[in-house]
Amino acid sequence: MAPASVQPKIYTVHDIYHLPEGQRAELIDGQIYNMVPPNRIHQKLINRLSQTITNHIDRKQGDCEVYPAPLRCILKQRQQKLCRTGYFSYLRQKENG
Repeated sequence: MAPASVQPKIYTVHDIYHLPEGQRAELIDGQIYNMVPPNRIHQKLINRLSQTITNHIDRKQGDCEVYPAPLRCILKQRQQKLCRTGYFSYLRQKENG
């Protein structure tokens, strides 16, 4: 007899909210990915990069905001667009129309 295939559990925002206090994780496509905290040098570099990017956006009168990781947010596709890299989340209001 062939073994039954196991369906992977699909996690939701509810599961993220019920993680133990202080546990860092991301919910991506129904899967939870645990994250380790960044070290001091990493945070120092991120702070400087964030400041540089923010200054550039301000000089160009852009409408983006820079949020250095970690950032807890839940975005609804109809409201906003989130472009994420490993270090920053760039949040831009969705244009009208």
